[in-house]
Amino acid sequence: MRRILLLTWLVCGMGCMEVQAQGWAVVGGKSAEVKAGADDGFKLLGTAKRGDVLDLREKGADEDYAYVWFKGRSGRILRESVSLFRPSGFFPGTLTRTYDMLASCGTGEKRGRMDFVVLDSLLLMRLRWADGRKDTEYYLMDTDSLGVRANRAFVGELPSGRNVFLNTSKTLQFARVFHYDKTRRAFFDGDAFYFAEDTAAARKDLALFDPVWERYKSLGKQRKEMRPDKEAMFPGGLKKCVAFLSGNLKYPPACAKEKIQGRVFVQFVVEKDGSIGQIRTLRSPHPYLSLEAMRVVGKMPDWQPAVKGGKPVRCLFVLPVNFTLDRRTRK
Repeated sequence: MRRILLLTWLVCGMGCMEVQAQGWAVVGGKSAEVKAGADDGFKLLGTAKRGDVLDLREKGADEDYAYVWFKGRSGRILRESVSLFRPSGFFPGTLTRTYDMLASCGTGEKRGRMDFVVLDSLLLMRLRWADGRKDTEYYLMDTDSLGVRANRAFVGELPSGRNVFLNTSKTLQFARVFHYDKTRRAFFDGDAFYFAEDTAAARKDLALFDPVWERYKSLGKQRKEMRPDKEAMFPGGLKKCVAFLSGNLKYPPACAKEKIQGRVFVQFVVEKDGSIGQIRTLRSPHPYLSLEAMRVVGKMPDWQPAVKGGKPVRCLFVLPVNFTLDRRTRK
């Protein structure tokens, strides 16, 4: 049946929400069955293999089951067959520690080392690969209530100063968010990067990160005072933006089959030249809806940048995309 996709639009000069993260269930045994709920007769949806990472649904987990998304379908898996990674909140002390980069979520060989360093007042994540075949990677980080977020990347020998780094590093089209689980003492992005604390490694002095906190305080004051005179705009305005999204978004079949609807909040930065970057999802009813909304935002043409004092400035936006099925599809 025909599916209707309704879109709404919101402009937000600054980030105004906290990131949603239910967490993940990591299959620990050789394999484990994933079954549907009572409404679907507990039918078998499939088998998850060792090391598979399944997104937790809002229901989370209880003593018997973890409630997960499996190939886009809502299901449940025996709690004893998985270990949970649940974001528990970021705190500054995590930056003083050194982490092993593992091949998969909590298992596998060590691929390298990760720690946090400060360049002037910039907070950087440093990745050093174990095999020596790759150059050291540096990522410019921001922090939020649940973890840290990579926005820019640099490969090679670290530049001598802040301005050189900002001018030579590359803005990431899609921001990479690392959530922290204090029980596991680990960061995880839900995909390819899992960092487990090396508890034997010496910790850095927290005072080394004081310039970072001072910079954040200064930026907070500047943002309140530096609202743009003119907001950034999609070329042609709101109607053109809605038309672009309507023409490019595709309702994920698994979500339609599950009758999953809702609003995805996508955050992104409009740079001074109008390009779009640092795209991430703040809230979403389903991981497939998140991926589709971010995919299409990533295809957007350059915007007209925001203006302050007659000059283009960077601007942070939040775009709600509402996925809705028509009545016939919902029946």
